[in-house]
Amino acid sequence: MTAPVPEKTKSYTPVEHKKLIGFVEERLDLAGFERESLNVEDAKDGKIMIAHMGLKHKENDEFRQQFVTVNSYNKSKPVSFYSGAHVFVCSNGMVVTEATVVRKHTTNIWDELEVKADQAIVQLENNWKKTLEDVNRMKQTEMTRTQMAETAGRLYFEQHILRHTETSIVARELKKPTFEDFSALTLWALYNACTYALRQANAARKNEAHKALHDFCLAQANS
Repeated sequence: MTAPVPEKTKSYTPVEHKKLIGFVEERLDLAGFERESLNVEDAKDGKIMIAHMGLKHKENDEFRQQFVTVNSYNKSKPVSFYSGAHVFVCSNGMVVTEATVVRKHTTNIWDELEVKADQAIVQLENNWKKTLEDVNRMKQTEMTRTQMAETAGRLYFEQHILRHTETSIVARELKKPTFEDFSALTLWALYNACTYALRQANAARKNEAHKALHDFCLAQANS
């Protein structure tokens, strides 16, 4: 939050991290969402920022609804908005939406930000319902230990979603889960072993890795 904001140029208008977070909080408030928490991650000495905003949702005690905002000062990532959930028992995150992206930092960037943020916020309820449906599908997908190991291997060798150290954490979690809730032989248990491992990931790649993991595991459930 204290990283220096880049200078404005004729073709580039920087978006200050702190101002962006306040702006998103205002848009969520106007839409009637009650905010419960804010967790901000950074990478590259603050040049990349990911803000996770926990939203109060009365329909489920297992997850917290979440709205995620991404920004960068080094032009490596456009301003982007995601929605998903946080698992209460272990604080593992899930991202289940395609990003709503503001592609260019032009002079009128804040006008476009308002449109894009509101578009993403409108989708929050639909994405929340999809989250619950996806989780239920993964819980119902039983797996053998061999299938779990093979799937984890694909996530590392084939999909490049997990890295070496994260794969080691997944292997440990599958052998002896940190949380008893994920001891069943299901795709949901494997998924949470992976999201637990991704807690170690750099903020620069965490959101993309979560999204890719979710899509891959859901495809496995559907097949």
